[in-house]
Amino acid sequence: MKTPPYIFLTLLSAGMYSIYLGASGTLGYRRLTYILPNYQSGGINYASIPMGIMMVVWAFIYTFPISDKWVWFFTYVSLGCGLVGLFFNFIQPTFLTPKWYRWLKDKHGDIMPWLRQDVNDTGYSTWRKRTETIAELDDWAVDVRKRYNWEIEIVKKQENTLL
Repeated sequence: MKTPPYIFLTLLSAGMYSIYLGASGTLGYRRLTYILPNYQSGGINYASIPMGIMMVVWAFIYTFPISDKWVWFFTYVSLGCGLVGLFFNFIQPTFLTPKWYRWLKDKHGDIMPWLRQDVNDTGYSTWRKRTETIAELDDWAVDVRKRYNWEIEIVKKQENTLL
């Protein structure tokens, strides 16, 4: 049975778009989903590459005439990619986390809510222009720490009293 062309195009375009989203996020071009308060770096940032590969494989194996032996082989391979994507969705591996975000969480993870709030207040596009390099990112984080220092200290004291 031959699959209709619209299914091929849907699977192929969804798969390619998913791979693009994963690659652009991992390379640091798409920073919105990591830094804004409502976009708490969800698992889709990590699962999109393997899930995209799964959809692209499905687009080809269910559209073009291939022997049954190879259809089953590629079906299992693509399902394996899907399971890897599901696994990445939950564990969110650091090797898929962009370098700038790993650095920010390592150096200034204690003030992450204030950093996200500052991005929300100043606007994402303005923030992105001001923080192109790690040095600019560090300057911004230090500035946020100075501006919200009193609030940060209150929260840290409250956390210490709860422990």
